[in-house]
Amino acid sequence: MFAATTRELAVLRDTPLPDPPVTSDISNQLIFLGTGTSHGVPMIGCGCPVCTSGDPKDSRSRCSLVLGLPRGNLLVDSPPDLRDQLIREKIGMIDAVVYTHEHADHLFGLDDLRIFPRHLGHDLPVYCTETVERRIRTAFDYAFDPITRTFPAGGVPRLEINRIDRDPFDVLR
Repeated sequence: MFAATTRELAVLRDTPLPDPPVTSDISNQLIFLGTGTSHGVPMIGCGCPVCTSGDPKDSRSRCSLVLGLPRGNLLVDSPPDLRDQLIREKIGMIDAVVYTHEHADHLFGLDDLRIFPRHLGHDLPVYCTETVERRIRTAFDYAFDPITRTFPAGGVPRLEINRIDRDPFDVLR
């Protein structure tokens, strides 16, 4: 059984991974990770012509995109398909996340963001409204528990929530 002191856990938690992530350079690019509906396309159990199509263009995961900005990669939303989307596009690093709204199809891939604080050496910056923050803190309450916050990054999401509203804000510039 692994037994570590609080100090040892703190060192692990804040120690970046030794090797940089394997990732595509997406500088100055906007990549659509998913453009499907909240169900994804094809939808489970649907027999419509689009959902039964063999055309790869009719297979679309839930909405998300990533922007290659001057100081890193900005993810917009984290759908349940996020892991597969990032692997498909060979994007191994996310430096910050912005959320458009609090629906499950935009948030419930958040747990796949766990690894990025280990690469960053600090909590992952997240930009969202108060409504989105409330949903994150409810749905992912374990990420904010004082005990789990002592676990090494990579085991639970480590987030630095930054509250935004309709006003412009700076990120990764």
